[in-house]
Amino acid sequence: KPDRRLLGDLDQKERDPIMRKKGILLTGNIGVGKTELMKQISKYLDRPFLRIDATQISLTGDISKALENYMWDLLVDCDYDIDRAKTAIIFIDNLDQKVTPNYLDIIGQELLNKLTPFIAGTLVEADNGSTEASKIVELDTTNMIKVFAGEFSDVSNDSQNKKVYGFAENVSTTKE
Repeated sequence: KPDRRLLGDLDQKERDPIMRKKGILLTGNIGVGKTELMKQISKYLDRPFLRIDATQISLTGDISKALENYMWDLLVDCDYDIDRAKTAIIFIDNLDQKVTPNYLDIIGQELLNKLTPFIAGTLVEADNGSTEASKIVELDTTNMIKVFAGEFSDVSNDSQNKKVYGFAENVSTTKE
């Protein structure tokens, strides 16, 4: 079952510092419950939960919301408890819509470059985004669990070619 495997992966991240530096990728069609599954797991583990829509992430100073502003939202949700915020589950959804194979997609590449240290663990300045009296707090992302999700239809298409990804099961096409 996918939920058991995911819980096993999360447990392994808790125990192994090297595994903490790696993200988890959830794939599945829209509406299958990836977000709800992660919400329930975060409740079970008593960890804060933050969902970020990858299509809305921007670079600092752009019109959309920067990663630093999302980190501020997390801090607010944790009642400004920095230690609690550092243990959050960060769920970045719709990643498949942000990542393109187009090497001319400069903004997409810059965002991926920004997410890489975030995944491995770094200090991120949580910023309230206000131009007046902007408040900045540093959050360490090392112990945050980062889960990336999306439909990734290319991965689904590969599974039809007998390649196995994620939670796929070996299902026989015969009656047996």
